[in-house]
Amino acid sequence: MINRAFSEFSNFLFSTSTSIKLVLFIFICLVTNILASLVPLRLDMSRQSAYSLSTPTKKILSKVNKPIMITVYVSSDIPSRTLPLKRDVIDFLKEYKNTSGGKIGLSFKDPTKDNKAKTEAVKAGVPQIQFSEVDKDQYKVSSSFFGLTLSDGENTAVVPQVVTVSTLEYDVTSAIYKMTRVTPQKIALVDFPQAYDPREDMFTTLKRSLGKQFEIENIKLATDSLSLDPKKTRAALFIADGFLPSTKKVHKQLANYIENGGTLVVFADGVAVSDGLEVGPATHDLFDFFKKYGIVLNKNLALSFSAQSATFATGLGAFVVKYPLWVATSEFSKQTSDFINITQLMFPWASSVSIIPSTIAKTLVKSPSNSWVQTKNFIVIPNGIPAPQKNKLSSYSLIAESSVNTGRLLVIPSARFVREQYLAQAQGNVEFVVNVLNRYVSGGALSGIRARATLTNPLKPLNNEQKDRVRFRILGILPAIFLLLGGFRLFKRYKYQNK
Repeated sequence: MINRAFSEFSNFLFSTSTSIKLVLFIFICLVTNILASLVPLRLDMSRQSAYSLSTPTKKILSKVNKPIMITVYVSSDIPSRTLPLKRDVIDFLKEYKNTSGGKIGLSFKDPTKDNKAKTEAVKAGVPQIQFSEVDKDQYKVSSSFFGLTLSDGENTAVVPQVVTVSTLEYDVTSAIYKMTRVTPQKIALVDFPQAYDPREDMFTTLKRSLGKQFEIENIKLATDSLSLDPKKTRAALFIADGFLPSTKKVHKQLANYIENGGTLVVFADGVAVSDGLEVGPATHDLFDFFKKYGIVLNKNLALSFSAQSATFATGLGAFVVKYPLWVATSEFSKQTSDFINITQLMFPWASSVSIIPSTIAKTLVKSPSNSWVQTKNFIVIPNGIPAPQKNKLSSYSLIAESSVNTGRLLVIPSARFVREQYLAQAQGNVEFVVNVLNRYVSGGALSGIRARATLTNPLKPLNNEQKDRVRFRILGILPAIFLLLGGFRLFKRYKYQNK
């Protein structure tokens, strides 16, 4: 029966006119295209799958139990140079809609043409962004909207400015994760200096990154009546930088917090270096406190030939130099997911840490093998640092972790590790801290969400000589083709006449 039907169909194809075959072919192509559009199949062959959602995002979307609407506010008159970004953002957000099985909605509004949409955008916290561009030899400045909001009907999160697709997945996924959590997760910033103006805050980027995932509580143990309760506050960050004096009472509260299941991340210098490059004793007295958990904070300064550049000002002006006391390293522990998507950490004026034998403390980060330490007679002026002897070069522990029951202590021997002014050279530092807290508090729900790595491979620019060479070659190609065709025709005619 099947063979007969196939035979009749074949006879129909071979006996039918060419026009009917063409119409049938077009019809089959249209039907195939429509069916293919209904099946959400994509092949992402970009480097590091830059246009696909990462595994943690897919897991979070699979657990979404209520509808969430993503509203994109984008102006139709957005500058032409921003159109590729607009296209990438729209395509990427469609991935959320397709992957969520309809739980994530997506809508687009143009505040430039719709006054109601403009009012909604401004009320939600999506501002107008100023764009500048050169068009037809004229410098133009325009204002457009390009931001988005997420809402589940009760809560609203906002990404005020979409200026890059690199961090979009983390921004959107962290907002969805925060909305769908049954109970809020709280962390504490202990003895952090406070600033009313965000532009003067030394930890703006850290606070903004943590705020996307956790509720933040500021506590001053030295002056407040508040205490750290691991049942309410799962993790705490403590800056031991002399902003507030640490006392035995404070140490006791920190110890109780850890031993009752809390996680404490401490940024502490082994040696204090002022902004004027004056070296003195550390302003805290946590050395014995760390030893209780198997970690020794050494009173030294770590240096390395693998270092970041720093800018220093003198009476003759500013100069940039590779500064050995800003140690850059990629020597990470392979037993934790804290370093996913992190290529390098930078430690400004850090000390080394040591692990007391027969304890459960362990090293998470080491300096490169071309490192050394200063233990006395500290010289931190860039052009005065003496070169080390080759037999003194080694690798030193820079971050250590310990645990007691279900509590944990993480020691980072640099009080400036997440300070705002050093993050330009230390872009992975904040992400590392967020990953650590995510592992401790959220079970690693957001760890592994990668930054988009969309790379372009533009053509190399040609100089005038190369352009002329290409132009003359193109001009010679067409006559050469006609010459070859003419010669072939004459050859065929000559061969035909001599038969």
